[in-house]
Amino acid sequence: MCGIVNQTAELTVCGVHNDAKREIVLMNTGKQRSRRGTLPPASTLDTQESKHIHAPIDSESPTASMRVEDVMPYLETVPGLSLDNLEDGYYEVNLRGEFTQVNDALCRILSMTKADMLGDGSSFRAFTDDENADKTERAFNHVYKTGQPLRALEGKAFLADGSQIYLELSVSLLNNEHGDPVGFHGIVRDVTDRKAVEEALAQRMVFLSVLQQVDLELNQTLELEKVLVVALNAVMLLSYASNSFIALIDGGVLRIARQANLPHTTFELPLEHGIIGRALRTERAQFVRDVALDPDYISDTADTQAEIAIPLHTHNKLLGVLNLETNDMTRFTDEVFEYMQLLSARIASAIENARLYEQSQAHLSELRDLYTQLSGLEQLKTDMIRIASHDLRTPLGIIVGYLDILAFDLDPILNGEQRQYMDAMRRSAERIQRMSTEILSLERVNALRNQPRQPLPMADLVSKVIIDHRDSARQKGVNLISDLAMNPPLMVLADLTSLPEAVDNLIGNAIKYTAEDGFVTVRLQPEGADYLRFEVVDTGIGIRDEHQTRLFEPFYRVKSDETIKIDGTGLGLYLVKRIIDQHNGEMYFHSIHGEGSTFGFLLPLVSEEVIASL
Repeated sequence: MCGIVNQTAELTVCGVHNDAKREIVLMNTGKQRSRRGTLPPASTLDTQESKHIHAPIDSESPTASMRVEDVMPYLETVPGLSLDNLEDGYYEVNLRGEFTQVNDALCRILSMTKADMLGDGSSFRAFTDDENADKTERAFNHVYKTGQPLRALEGKAFLADGSQIYLELSVSLLNNEHGDPVGFHGIVRDVTDRKAVEEALAQRMVFLSVLQQVDLELNQTLELEKVLVVALNAVMLLSYASNSFIALIDGGVLRIARQANLPHTTFELPLEHGIIGRALRTERAQFVRDVALDPDYISDTADTQAEIAIPLHTHNKLLGVLNLETNDMTRFTDEVFEYMQLLSARIASAIENARLYEQSQAHLSELRDLYTQLSGLEQLKTDMIRIASHDLRTPLGIIVGYLDILAFDLDPILNGEQRQYMDAMRRSAERIQRMSTEILSLERVNALRNQPRQPLPMADLVSKVIIDHRDSARQKGVNLISDLAMNPPLMVLADLTSLPEAVDNLIGNAIKYTAEDGFVTVRLQPEGADYLRFEVVDTGIGIRDEHQTRLFEPFYRVKSDETIKIDGTGLGLYLVKRIIDQHNGEMYFHSIHGEGSTFGFLLPLVSEEVIASL
């Protein structure tokens, strides 16, 4: 039977030779040399059976091959060249695994002399742990059974000083002159440096993968708590730290915002003391390999051996610190320190974004509350003005009526100054009447926002308003000109009360602000196929540039020497714009001080099909 015999610690290697089954025993003879110190935990070989056979290294020189079958004939063809001239190690072992031949290169690799390696039945087991040794024996077994060599088999060896190296070796059968297998031989290379590079690259790939995942997750959230959780998870994964936390500066105080593997807690830390204080003070990352040797270390965890403290800053702003501690100083390496610094830059940026988002949300909430308050005050003001305007109409009517009676009855006995007083009282009362009327008109416009509209020929509406203003224009000496497109009729859907009021306001304003012998031109023309254009052009005083941006604000009036004697409430243009907006139109104006103004609007036309469907 083939297998391990427990009683004698024998490993049976089975193979077939000359069609006859035979057994050869690789024995642990008890002569294995003791190793100095305790071996590190065993790691697995990178190969199992035939699936771990690698291709030989390509090279023009036969000695670059891992196949001993390629090397030996080459040595025999070169005079004076022996195994000791090889840069790679060479070994021969018998079927019990005991060295029978080694070259100088293998002795250098294993830091041994030939005498030590070949004397007293020295076995390959003396240079590795049990797990690697067992797998090497399985490789020997495979080669013995199949007769096929193995190349590029990787494993670990442990030197007398306790250090470990990585080896790559080949295994081939060693036959005697009769062709019978008597052992194994092969080439050995020290690949420790290559393995270190491979491990560093593998670690770098893990870091880059984690960093990519961290970036992805941090970009998906603007909540500070989630940012801290994602950040610390990545820190613990890449650093092998025993503990880590992120502390943030708030109002000049350093507080722990989140600690790994612990419930959410917040408490203050000394801002100027300890390794953390030094990192914040210098704004430089601190790597303390042995905290017992650092005078700034403040002990808060009994078994801490090493500490990393990295300040978190972005855009020249210090946010806080990332702190890591470990109870095994070998876990914190230069590579870990470098990774944590790269990771901290992402963390700082994400924390700053989350904080800005929280601040913006708080400001937005404040603005919403303020808007609600202002809306309530605006509504209160509107209600008060509406109520006051409505209640003023009756007493104002009485005052104006009695002023007319007084003016008529007292006219024969009033002197010039007294008549001016009477006229001033009447003008003031009429101004209050107009203001209350416009305020009520504005309320009416708001109330009619969703009311149904009726088709209306715009030219008929404008003509009626022009007729109403003929007398006032004539009395002031203003030339009122109309240029109206009558056919085909320009039809609009209009509120029959508010739209005439908007037209009336624009024509009235133009007459009011135009001096004697000036011109006011009222135009109505189609604007393309879908709109009409209505505008009033005057040669009045015009409006200065600094006043033009506020013309449509409620109660705003341009105050100047030219307008001081002209009555107005400041609601007219605001009312017109509201009316035009509710008719889905667009208001516009153009004015040059000293030359005149143009006020107008565009309104959508309504088709005959729409009119017929109403």
